[in-house]
Amino acid sequence: MGQPTYHITDEQGAPCSDAATRAVAAGGAESLSAMMESERTAYACRDYLRGGGDGDQRRPTKFKNKRCRDDPESSRARGVTAADRTKIVDWCYAIIDQCEYSRETVAVAMNVVDRFMCLPSSRDVLKDRTKYQLAAVTALYVANKLYEPVVLGSDGFSALSQGTYSVRDIEAMELRMLGALQWRLCPPTAIQISYQILALLEPRVRESLEKGTWDFVKDEAAFQTENSVRCERLSAASRPSTVAVASVLNSIELVSPREYELLIREIMPIFKAFEFDPPAVLLEAKERLRRLVEDNLSVQSSSSVVSESSIGTQDPPGHYY
Repeated sequence: MGQPTYHITDEQGAPCSDAATRAVAAGGAESLSAMMESERTAYACRDYLRGGGDGDQRRPTKFKNKRCRDDPESSRARGVTAADRTKIVDWCYAIIDQCEYSRETVAVAMNVVDRFMCLPSSRDVLKDRTKYQLAAVTALYVANKLYEPVVLGSDGFSALSQGTYSVRDIEAMELRMLGALQWRLCPPTAIQISYQILALLEPRVRESLEKGTWDFVKDEAAFQTENSVRCERLSAASRPSTVAVASVLNSIELVSPREYELLIREIMPIFKAFEFDPPAVLLEAKERLRRLVEDNLSVQSSSSVVSESSIGTQDPPGHYY
């Protein structure tokens, strides 16, 4: 399929003459197209906690109006549960916040974990919570090395585990995960895709918005995508582009009625220009994310789950469970 074409026009529908604006939009469209191709192919994932064949990398998720909580029946008594994964994410955010790193590093780390867990060779990890926790610690270590200017070494992550995982444990798991994933470590994240969507939207609307509205929409979309990482049905079972659309739609619903009408009208051509999931899937993801954010008014609430950013101080040494 050819490159999607997104036409930027002025308020009367005439093409914009600003060459810089056209160039920015064209680059954004190309980047968005590449990310969406990548999420369907090399970086495809699935909901490994609730079944699905090894070849079923991406199916439109039927949410059935449920929140992101453990379903004992669907989990089929596996070692690792959705609640375990959420606790891992909360711990990762606590570490990242303490180190003043980007929160997107956690999204990358959990993408690495989720894709690794989809592989048949990782079934032993799925059945062992201690191994799963090691995989998450290792993935955060890998993402830290790739995306942060100041690197916390394997010895640092071993110290954060209070010695539960040695440097050798972390580095051995690193080699295992990198080999299994064929060194694919640059996934398209929901926050990246949401920013690409907003970059295409901005030239059409920013001058018509009240001061501060645009920055609010961007910040709220980022906050929503950060929350989505905590829910495996959004983070693993849904395409990042689906979560991105959900976060953007939820964000623009929080502005004034006049601004909402403008934003929703101008964003629709973008949604139509790319191969996003069907509207029903997008709307279900939107509602799931909205409820998730309502349940977690701030990701800072993770401090009630983890204390002093240490695995060992949160629970019995080395365990979340």
